[in-house]
Amino acid sequence: MKKCFSVIVMLIMTVVLLLPLAACTREEVNPGNKIDETKTQLRISNYQGGFGRVWLDNAAARFEEKYKNESFEPGKTGVEIHITSSINDTAGPTFLSGLPNNPNHIIFTENVSYDAVLAGNYAADITDIVKEQKLTEFGEDVTIEDKLDTSLSKYFATTAGKYYALPHYEAYCGIVYDKDLFDIKGFWISASGEYTKNKSNLSKGPDNRAGTYDDGLPATFDEFFALCEYMTQKGVTPFTWAGGVPVVATYALVNLWADYEGKENYYLNYSHSGTATTLVNSMGGTGKPNASGTYDDMMPATPINESNADLLKRQAGRYVALDFMQRLVSNGNFYTDLSFSPSETNLTAQGTYLLSRLESTKKPIAFLFDGVWWENEADESGKFEEYSVYGETRQTRKFGWLPFPKATTTQLNDADNRRTISTNCNNSLSFINGNIKDENVLKCAKKFYQFIHTDSELQEFSVVTGTLKPMKYSIPLEKQNKMSAFGKEILALRANEYVDIVYTYARTDDFVNHPENYYPETIAWNTSKGYNPAVIFKAGNTTIKDIYDLLTA
Repeated sequence: MKKCFSVIVMLIMTVVLLLPLAACTREEVNPGNKIDETKTQLRISNYQGGFGRVWLDNAAARFEEKYKNESFEPGKTGVEIHITSSINDTAGPTFLSGLPNNPNHIIFTENVSYDAVLAGNYAADITDIVKEQKLTEFGEDVTIEDKLDTSLSKYFATTAGKYYALPHYEAYCGIVYDKDLFDIKGFWISASGEYTKNKSNLSKGPDNRAGTYDDGLPATFDEFFALCEYMTQKGVTPFTWAGGVPVVATYALVNLWADYEGKENYYLNYSHSGTATTLVNSMGGTGKPNASGTYDDMMPATPINESNADLLKRQAGRYVALDFMQRLVSNGNFYTDLSFSPSETNLTAQGTYLLSRLESTKKPIAFLFDGVWWENEADESGKFEEYSVYGETRQTRKFGWLPFPKATTTQLNDADNRRTISTNCNNSLSFINGNIKDENVLKCAKKFYQFIHTDSELQEFSVVTGTLKPMKYSIPLEKQNKMSAFGKEILALRANEYVDIVYTYARTDDFVNHPENYYPETIAWNTSKGYNPAVIFKAGNTTIKDIYDLLTA
């Protein structure tokens, strides 16, 4: 499974590297990264995935300005920051193996096991600046630890209560939808069940609460696919996604599984501690769920521990999610051919989606499977610039984050109807290199590390990327106004009292020793048939029951 994931990652990296980046980098401001020997030199390694580097370039400039008169080393005044930002050599197992000789002082990375970093003594002890020191220098009366969700502090604090790293970003995959297209075509669902452009009297949506963010959106699977059919009648293709990066659609589908299970049931897959209430004892026929969105033969509530955690492969939510994907790919009118094209990368898929409504020769596309980072990724790769000739920008386009519909009206009418979202953090980490010998440079690195975890810098990260850091912080209205419609929606998502975010980390022996088993593509539906339900069902001759039988054998 680890080998499979590594191959996928390398394919993505190879393709993305061929595509230009639009962001103005610090190297462009300072050609050749010339060194000013009168200043303390701070070197940073950044994984330039969906979150890019603009946020870091901006933070570095602000830090240099703030400490331009500060002396971190005898005989030197100020700080000069040099950033190495790429995709191919800043993350993953190869990057991990090179850490003993890595010259950078601060690391932002992903696909790197925290426990592997600990085992190699690759990270400096940052307990003092995370747990012990309040951010008083920056006007805050809290520690960095205070900003962490409890599940994250439990994971990142060692058994001795020490910190050596923190999570880098908060991310999840799902469905992007074009709000402008919904307005133009009248795809909103009225309270009476009709499609409409008038948003004054809309349906309650999948949260089944009037006057909330999802009013007018399809509430159940049946409503969703009826809308897809209606879209095709109006000359619109419902979906596209990156056929060359199949993990994206799988990651999105994981969030439907999570939403079905709810926070406690879903987190069992990581904690291996609690009671499972949705286990399927046996599955007949093709494995399609019944009218209530469950299965006829269910197991009683079952305590889960590490010894019987395999029982979680029987969770009904896994198979209800498969029903959604099977229904989607069974109708060739519901998606573009590029959705299964190996040449369609994450970046080209974003371009396909963005331009579809603007170019008269193309059919508009309503939905995109992607991650919350998609808009920032498309922006830094120049996709928004490409369609500026049409008079549209990232700020003027209105996209939303579609809540997955509920399987049935039975689920919809549940009194505790909540939305559960699974983070896809891919072991994202930020840490200070453990091989720094100069205490003065270490002091400077720690100061920068504190700086980027202040509320002000966390806010700036969100303004630039349109996404969130996995920290507790709010964004004032004047900064929210700088964000795109999509960014504002992601911000509101976390603040919604009926939304539960699950951080997919745990301190179980298996998670610590085999983190590769907990990536979405390996924990969800990985069998001899593959790990991607869209591809499996597209090929035909495989039922939901077939996958159930393989997972539970």
